[in-house]
Amino acid sequence: MPQGRVQVFSIADYDELYRPYDKSGGELKSAVWVKLPANPRGRGLKVLLKYKRGLEVFGIWCLLLEITTLEKPENRGQLLNHRGLPASVEEIAEGISLPKNIKLVSYALSILAAIGWVSSEVTSAKPELSSSKSRVEKSRVEKSKVVISLDDFIQYWNTKTNLPKVQSATTERKRKFRTRMSEPVFAGNWRKVVDSLSASDFHIGKNDRGWRANVDWIFKDETNYTKILEQQATKGREQGAEEQRKANLDRKKKEQEKDYIRREYTKFIQEHAKESLIKMRKNPVHQRRWWLIDELRPEIKPLAET
Repeated sequence: MPQGRVQVFSIADYDELYRPYDKSGGELKSAVWVKLPANPRGRGLKVLLKYKRGLEVFGIWCLLLEITTLEKPENRGQLLNHRGLPASVEEIAEGISLPKNIKLVSYALSILAAIGWVSSEVTSAKPELSSSKSRVEKSRVEKSKVVISLDDFIQYWNTKTNLPKVQSATTERKRKFRTRMSEPVFAGNWRKVVDSLSASDFHIGKNDRGWRANVDWIFKDETNYTKILEQQATKGREQGAEEQRKANLDRKKKEQEKDYIRREYTKFIQEHAKESLIKMRKNPVHQRRWWLIDELRPEIKPLAET
């Protein structure tokens, strides 16, 4: 391994397959168990058992799942040492109580990486967070992460009276909700998704079929909610363009009205006020105020002097 580089091991697809959740869909802060897919005839297991010492490798795999699940929620899925840094093969062997079988553990990691059960990548070594400032900053970032449950989502969804009401949080909905929340676009915009769906005439039943989008349609895949967000963004741009067009028309209309008033006023002065202005100019009282007339009505003076 080149100096300054470390090998990082993690469990592939941990969030999707193994992360522990409670009955409400929220992640367990303290986990004492880990689930395994009930698929003894799976292709991955068949391939694994063809390797030499395949059963031992499978046993090591189960131990790796256990130790990573015992980590803090934000670190689960990664194989770390007691300092929270990427664990070496020796540290992994010690972590699963096999300190004298480092070669076997190394062999198991290579096999598990080959069949796609473990991810392995080489990256730059990161210094340990030793200063109190770094620890405080790390704690602040962790606290800023907001994780919502399916119940929170349903509660917000049901505030929209024009959307089909959700009656229960089924197991299938919990599974799909966790998948959607693992996608940054949905996790960061789930309220906007619900709001945009509620504001869309087509999706609330105003279509030729009377079809209404329900919560299962949103959870189905990333395509549906992405369409909703893109549609809302396009609608927003169109509304902005329409508002700008109306503002331009209003401004043009006001300018036309000003031009009309100016022309009519000038026409009135030319037709009716010429003699009166001449008499006003000769009146001493009005002479003192002529400067004001000049300032307010610059087009009058030339007419009065002719």
